[in-house]
Amino acid sequence: MINNVLVAFNGGRASRAAVRAAVNMSKKYDAHLTGLLAYSRAEIERNLPGWFPDTMRASIAEITEAKTLEIHESFMSLATQSLPQAKVHWIDDQGDADRLVIQHSRLFDVLVLGQYEQLPQASEFMLHPDKIAERSGRPLLLTPTHYAQDYINDCAVLAWDGGDSAAKAAMSSIPYLKTKKSVHVVTVRASKPQKTQADEALRNQLLRHGIDASFVTLDPVRHSISKAIVQFCQEVDAGLLVSGAYGHKRVAEDLFGGVTKDLMTHTNIPVLMAH
Repeated sequence: MINNVLVAFNGGRASRAAVRAAVNMSKKYDAHLTGLLAYSRAEIERNLPGWFPDTMRASIAEITEAKTLEIHESFMSLATQSLPQAKVHWIDDQGDADRLVIQHSRLFDVLVLGQYEQLPQASEFMLHPDKIAERSGRPLLLTPTHYAQDYINDCAVLAWDGGDSAAKAAMSSIPYLKTKKSVHVVTVRASKPQKTQADEALRNQLLRHGIDASFVTLDPVRHSISKAIVQFCQEVDAGLLVSGAYGHKRVAEDLFGGVTKDLMTHTNIPVLMAH
């Protein structure tokens, strides 16, 4: 069951798209939605010399406080357009922004994030989805910056290579896949496809949860696994892609290492991942 959704929100374009996806999820599953503003001290504040007057320090702190209030109000305005106020919540936390998101996400059913976004004038609010996906240990829904739908498309694609990351993502996605009208399990192989024990185990696991998925094997598109997956998603008009996340030290060992990195940057549909 999905009852408790967390979305990281910093007021940027990418995080606004994440809120739209999180609101759609909360509506579909009748879940609570919590917005999280995680931010570090402003760069100018971190670099102040010791002799800097306290009055000026207070002025900088006031500017930060006004900005966080503006972000809070923006989130509440976006979320309460479609959700009852009693189901919308807010957390404001200062420290290491990525670490705070990771810590808070561990006590929610799913974390929703926007794609990586440069915020040159507000670096203290920037987040790094790749680091968060690697370390949070919770399902993460990464939303493309241009996401603008006000509903959830009920077709899903599960990217599958039989590895640990893909298996973790598959198991984490079952509550979502159970609500889909169609599910496609996609494997990209350059060689002749052979059914493996892992493939059969996944099929049985999905069937026992009431998910009658189709299994499809694709050839790489121009030697690219990610392009083949994205192209298939477009062909079936998928609204969700499930993929294993990656760890920086294991990218070379994990089929979906570089693939996931590409998908996190270039996908045009939400990607549900777990590590």
